[in-house]
Amino acid sequence: MYELVGKASPFLFLLALALLDGVLLMFILRPQISPSTSTPPSFYSLLKDRYILVAAGSLCIASMAIGVLESTLPIWMTGTMCSPAWQIGLVFLPATVCYLVSSTLFGMLSHKFGRWLCCLLGMVLMGISLLCMLPAVTIYGLLLPLAVTGISLGIVDSSIMPMMAYLVDLRHSSVYGAVYAISDMALCFGYAVGPSAAGAIAQAIGFRLLMVIIGVLNILYAPLCILLRNPLGKEEKMALLSQDSIVPSHVRRKP
Repeated sequence: MYELVGKASPFLFLLALALLDGVLLMFILRPQISPSTSTPPSFYSLLKDRYILVAAGSLCIASMAIGVLESTLPIWMTGTMCSPAWQIGLVFLPATVCYLVSSTLFGMLSHKFGRWLCCLLGMVLMGISLLCMLPAVTIYGLLLPLAVTGISLGIVDSSIMPMMAYLVDLRHSSVYGAVYAISDMALCFGYAVGPSAAGAIAQAIGFRLLMVIIGVLNILYAPLCILLRNPLGKEEKMALLSQDSIVPSHVRRKP
């Protein structure tokens, strides 16, 4: 649209979508708000929860990979493939469409197969897809890896967001504002650090080596999702703490 219609056309299109969405929200979405009877967990206690940190870390690293791609891939395509502007915009279409499909599909499948397993597979797929971009010399060599990238991000997002609510229900109390704030912070941190640092790093070490680093980082982080397989509940955690506080009989001093 920028090249063929004019530079204002993408922004006018987004403006129309935003206005339409605002009107629909105003007339359709009218939630009934009632005060909660549960005590909300403190933000600090959620940040100390290792399960929540692992889940937030997977969101951060997966979104960082997309942020790095969005900021460095167009420059690399311009310099190595001499791609016109419409191709640079079009190359992200497979990732966007596949993200839409996979996030919808795995929202249901992750509950069946295990959200921790889907998140692990999504991060491994993300790493492999980034590594598969290295041999590409034309835009056609990028379409399939970018499609897999969109699929993997959709898997991670649709698996981790319900996992966050499950962890709060299981280990704290059923109040979700703080934990979803942590999720948004992780996403924003990934999308902020990725583009801000990717340009300088790509200039120093090259685009291909940068993709190797981000891809390997996703693959190495993926096994941590196994920790989310059977997280301890609130009662189990309290039972373990109470057992630790009891002195074993064989170490008690005899009278």
